[in-house]
Amino acid sequence: AMSGVRWRGRELREIAWETIDLENALAAIVVSRHASGVEPEICFIEGGRRLGIERFSEAARSGNLEPLAGAFAATPFARIFRESGRSLSDIELVLFRERLRSYVSRARREPLSVVTIFAHVLRVRAEAIDLRQLAWSLAFGASPTAQDLVSVR
Repeated sequence: AMSGVRWRGRELREIAWETIDLENALAAIVVSRHASGVEPEICFIEGGRRLGIERFSEAARSGNLEPLAGAFAATPFARIFRESGRSLSDIELVLFRERLRSYVSRARREPLSVVTIFAHVLRVRAEAIDLRQLAWSLAFGASPTAQDLVSVR
C-alpha cells in the first residue's frame, strides 16, 4: 500500500498558499471593520498566490469585499466574498464549510494524497465547532438544528 502513496510537495504548497490567502482575506475584513488607524500592510502575510498586497490593502482600507472576490475569482470562495451583509464570524464559518466540502470531495477522489490528511483535520475541527455550538445552544435553551452544524454539510 505504501508504494501507492503519492507525496506531492506541490499539493502541500497549494494548501499552504490557500491558507495564507484566506487568512489574509479575513485579516483585511478585520482591519476594515475593527482596526481604524492601523496600516493594513503590517497585517499582510507574504506567501499566498491569489491575494496580493494591493487587493488586500484596497479591501482593508475601503471595507469593500469586491477586491477579495476578484482575487478568488476562479474559486468557490469568490461567491462568499460577493455576498454582502455577513458578519466576520459568518464569513469565516462559510469559508470553513466550503474548504471542508472541497477537501472531503478531493480526498474521496484521491485517497492517497496529502489532502486526505487535511480533510480529516478539518472534519475534526468541524466536530469541535459543532460541539461548541450544541453546548451553547443548550445552555441558552435553544434547539439546534442540523443546519446549525458544520460537520453535517
